Amino acid sequence: MALFDDASLVTTPNGYKAGTLYSIKPTSGAGDMDVVRATTATRVNSAGLIESVAINVPRLDYTDSTCPSLLVEPQRTNLVLWSEDFSNGLWQKNNTTIITGQSSPSLNNPTSAIKMISSVSTALHNIRQNVNVTTSLNYTLSFYVKQSENQFVQILFGTGAFGILYANFDLLNGTITAESNCTATISSTSINGFYKCSVTATSISTQSASCYIINIPLGTSSRAFSYLGDGTSGVYIYGGQIEQSSYPTSYIPTTSAAVTRNADVISKTGISSLIGQTEGTIFVDYVLNGQTNNANILNSEKNTTCSLFMAQKTNGNFDAGLYASAVTKARITAGSIAVNQRAKVAYAYKSGNSALYINGVQVGTSADTYTLPSTLDDIFLNDITTYFSYQENVSYNQATLFQTRLTNAELASLTTI
Repeated sequence: MALFDDASLVTTPNGYKAGTLYSIKPTSGAGDMDVVRATTATRVNSAGLIESVAINVPRLDYTDSTCPSLLVEPQRTNLVLWSEDFSNGLWQKNNTTIITGQSSPSLNNPTSAIKMISSVSTALHNIRQNVNVTTSLNYTLSFYVKQSENQFVQILFGTGAFGILYANFDLLNGTITAESNCTATISSTSINGFYKCSVTATSISTQSASCYIINIPLGTSSRAFSYLGDGTSGVYIYGGQIEQSSYPTSYIPTTSAAVTRNADVISKTGISSLIGQTEGTIFVDYVLNGQTNNANILNSEKNTTCSLFMAQKTNGNFDAGLYASAVTKARITAGSIAVNQRAKVAYAYKSGNSALYINGVQVGTSADTYTLPSTLDDIFLNDITTYFSYQENVSYNQATLFQTRLTNAELASLTTI
């Protein structure tokens, strides 16, 4: 407990209320984080179900774990309409029937899934909806899918706007069996038996794109093909989503119009007494769930006059340092962290003696000397404003501040997984 005793601020996915994430240190509440998100949003709760949370409520998310993490995401819009009502006419059924009222992975709407059944005909068996897309932008199409009689399913993104692309998914083993001209993902664990399956691609024209989910009876590696359905076999489907993004984010329910989920803003200002002003250590335990640009993991002040910064670059390197009068000081860019890999990172700063540790290993040092021109008094988790404009999809297990530069032995101990 010695390192915990030395910390000035410890934030974990713990107690909360609307607008506040309680820090476990200091106990006075002086370090409690402010939470802003002007829309509702979803999380996976402790029971393993998708749950809607209210405006400004921090999202303690249990995806892939029995312990929560703090989910902080950028703004996204679900362009699919009637995302849970596949009986709506906008969802075209091709040689397919559906049975509504099926058990879903949703706490709020527990019978909102459907069963998609292939009709007794030799044909393509699918449902689809058309969505307008803009050329040269990345889009991700996703569904939650659970096996029934059929073990496999295919997601195909409209050929006119994207060329020929598709991916096939094994719903028994949670794997991708085929991937063509797209980036496909499937969640590592299921939610109530449902896997989240997605395909991502860059549009090649501005037009209406067809978004298909297709019944396939075998583990074929080919594009959608005709086969004789039996009128009873199929899969369960829930929650269609198309977002302008290069990776899937948390589910955004829709009805008759597209819905936008605002970005999560987690911050605390006016805490100069908790931040080391001449030396200190910043520690984060996190997972980067998806990345387009260099991910802003943690920073202070959000300016180049006087601030701290920590970011994960698109090449996997971690980037940490200080700005002093528009000049970077004690900057260390090193390491190798992959998307979806848990990382425990500590950046220790002190004029002439700074160091960066990742997962128990020293990956870089700096002998830069510096004098900060003003006070460090703000902390932001994965925020997006002006110069620090790279908000991505991050799950935080812990963020901690120390007002001293920890020893190398302490840094190694703190960051060991």
